[in-house]
Amino acid sequence: MNSWIRIEINIEPQYLEEISGFLYRMGCSGIHEQDEGFSVYFSREDWNTDQQLLLQGFLKQVIQDFTADKIHVSSVKNQDWNEQWKENFKPLHISDSLIVLPEWESVPQRKGEQQLIVNPKMAFGTGHHESTRLILRLVHEYLKEGSRVLDAGTGSGILAIYAVMSGAKRVTAFDNDPLAVENALENFKLNSVQDKIDVFCGELEQIRSEKFPLILANINRNVLLQLAKDFYSRASDAGLLILSGLLQEDFEQINNQYIKNGWRLLDQKREGEWLALVFEKDGTSV
Repeated sequence: MNSWIRIEINIEPQYLEEISGFLYRMGCSGIHEQDEGFSVYFSREDWNTDQQLLLQGFLKQVIQDFTADKIHVSSVKNQDWNEQWKENFKPLHISDSLIVLPEWESVPQRKGEQQLIVNPKMAFGTGHHESTRLILRLVHEYLKEGSRVLDAGTGSGILAIYAVMSGAKRVTAFDNDPLAVENALENFKLNSVQDKIDVFCGELEQIRSEKFPLILANINRNVLLQLAKDFYSRASDAGLLILSGLLQEDFEQINNQYIKNGWRLLDQKREGEWLALVFEKDGTSV
């Protein structure tokens, strides 16, 4: 069954950094660079005529000589997507102590290095996107051994896996996409961490009473703006929250919203146009 949409955009490679944030904000699930442009992927549910017109309008603003015939839309089978990921997904060093690699690749393990295996399929999270790299580095810095962790919007499960590898006592992970949950479960087993992770398909509101010392969320800006209060209610006293999936231009809006809902900004990291933020629950607010 064709359940994915591929948009081929025939523009020069130098425009990728400028347009990638807009594409991810629209809801794209992946971008593949090609010789003469890019292939951008959306789930069928996230793509329609209005989305196409929105994208065309944005590209006309960015690229002076852009014309609509530089976009070609087609349907894609899941199998085709997975094969293309295999061609493009190579081992990636996130830091001196972490490498992310797919199951079909094998590299010598360096002294003191952890190897995290991810077969991404249709789920977001391989470490190749700046937002994932940023939050992985912050997990390494802020996770305290023995903590309980909440991974909101787990995608491929990469953050939940790394949390366990970094000493988390137990992780609760969820995503509202059944295919993402299925993929996460597969990746948990590949890394032998499935016994320390509880995963479900659903929303944050389904977690009722448990409080978490650390919450992780690599999601888009609009969703993060909506979740500030809900994250606060699920954080333990002085609990930490690490957000990613943000552009640098999102900082003021996100920071104001989270301060208003009881959070205090502790730290931030940037890579390219992307931004990750660390907040602490302020018990004197809300």
